[in-house]
Amino acid sequence: QREGRSPDKEVSAEGLKASVVILNWKRPDNVKMILEAMVNYAAVDEILVWHCNADTVFEYEHAKVRMIVDPSANDQFGLNTRFKACLETRNDMVLTVDDDIMPPENTVNSLLRAKTDMPDRLHSTHGRDPMPGCSYNFRQTPVGPAQVGLTKLMVTDHRFCTEYFKYTDLMEDMAKDAKPYWNGEDIYHSLVSTKVSGNKPYRHDLKYIRLPSRGEGISNNNLRGHMDFRTMWLRKATFVLSLECK
Repeated sequence: QREGRSPDKEVSAEGLKASVVILNWKRPDNVKMILEAMVNYAAVDEILVWHCNADTVFEYEHAKVRMIVDPSANDQFGLNTRFKACLETRNDMVLTVDDDIMPPENTVNSLLRAKTDMPDRLHSTHGRDPMPGCSYNFRQTPVGPAQVGLTKLMVTDHRFCTEYFKYTDLMEDMAKDAKPYWNGEDIYHSLVSTKVSGNKPYRHDLKYIRLPSRGEGISNNNLRGHMDFRTMWLRKATFVLSLECK
């Protein structure tokens, strides 16, 4: 299933170099498909796969691919594992890719080019702005700044990943009760990036392919409860970071 749209013109990979972070949990076949495509992208210099489930570990031999097999990260870091992985990469620009998203090469180039042109902010294909009363909103935002840039397909960097962990203690009491641990990390990473840079994440309307998820996503199991949790999380996160929720 294709979503988003193609850029008006092809974006060159010249001068672009980034690492990719993928967490492997329940969809190893999807991760393999993503690897098969992305190892051929000129701007992708490295792909770090963090295996978070001992039952789905696989091997993949390629010069660009590096594996970390550490399921204990689920208990130690939860969903923050993706940002720990960010800090393990060798390139400053880091593209996070969910295991149910296949980004075409031109979409990757477009996001990386945008990060190069506007380095002091996150860049994502998915944006969220709150509803009145600081209620979480699942609706996609227009192109431009958004309060939250989702990690589904997002470019961050070592600075934002480093700064993120300076603020995690402020949400630990709520994160420990989240399911899974540190659910809401995408909201918080976005807000921390705004806190340290003064810039909101930027949402781009770019093409990607949605891969099979078999209803295993966090929000698929209890949509109402998921939305209520993200509303409470957003309200607390903006409060502890002294940011406006809008």
